[in-house]
Amino acid sequence: MTNLLTAHHQWASRPADERFQTFDQLETAVAGRRISSTPATWLSAGLHFRETSSGDLVVAGGQVYEGARFSNWSFRQTAGLLGAPADFVAGLPTRVAADVLNVQACRRKRDEGRVQVLLQDRPGDRPMLRAVTSEKYSRAIWDIDVVRMVRQLVDGTSFRNPLAFAAGEFGGREEPGGLYASDRDCFITVWDQEHPVEVDGELLFRFALFWNSETGARTFGATLGLVRTICRNLILWGARDLVDIRLRHVGAIDERIKEEIPRILDALGQTDPTRERDVIRAALRKQIAKNDDEAVTFLTENGFTRRVAREAVGMAVLEEGGAGSLWQIVQGVTAHARSIPHRDQRAVLERQAGRLLELAA
Repeated sequence: MTNLLTAHHQWASRPADERFQTFDQLETAVAGRRISSTPATWLSAGLHFRETSSGDLVVAGGQVYEGARFSNWSFRQTAGLLGAPADFVAGLPTRVAADVLNVQACRRKRDEGRVQVLLQDRPGDRPMLRAVTSEKYSRAIWDIDVVRMVRQLVDGTSFRNPLAFAAGEFGGREEPGGLYASDRDCFITVWDQEHPVEVDGELLFRFALFWNSETGARTFGATLGLVRTICRNLILWGARDLVDIRLRHVGAIDERIKEEIPRILDALGQTDPTRERDVIRAALRKQIAKNDDEAVTFLTENGFTRRVAREAVGMAVLEEGGAGSLWQIVQGVTAHARSIPHRDQRAVLERQAGRLLELAA
């Protein structure tokens, strides 16, 4: 067992405007931020900056959002992408800081690609540059998507966000806590106090932590498991049987999150083991092929390439002793998928294997 401080650090460090007591409040905040924010792609060599008459550092150079201001986070991202020390540049007079960043931008070759930016409209004020990330960054999952996903997972269950001391002050007033969002990320804590799980003679409770950033500040992630208790400063005491999920914002992150949902549901205790056992029994009984050639033909008729089909049948014979039943064939496909180093390609095969299991019905 271990004591987790992840949620505690959130409780201790968040300012008042980043704390929420209910999912409704949290969802409203991140949804409004999403609606007012627009992603765009700019040439990295075309980034330019200037000082305004009021002394602000803003984006210049005829971009769509001429005059956009920086947030503290986007300033540090921009300086980092341009190879300038953010702390040093931040301490310079604004005009000098703009000159330094412009010099760094001019040094970048035009063939170095593009940058992605996230711009937020603010009525009555200049737009805000919320994020500046590389071209490889994937913003397929927004904070609002994660908040709504968690709500769908726990709605209708006894999972709740825990009570916490208000304002991150030990011994203060108690209020619902564990829900946080800033201009750069979100963090969610839930647990189920109504349905303890007995493990080795001790009563434990299921919990889940989720986090995300749409600005490049952090990965999508989740930690789920069992815990003795969550105290009012959100230390998780006696956590065990942990499931950790961390996905970088690259590629088809939305598809990879969907692939992790069964693990999340299982950790939350929401899977139906009876149905799963029935599917496995049916797959074991369902005979597909009388020999390896028929098994290869079955796979090619269900969307697999002939090369992959042969590899999968070979693995089924090696690990399952044959490739006659649907279960043996599915196990062969997943065994072959494990040998593929590239996660995206591996995930495609695993999804195809999952679809094969549907034939057991």
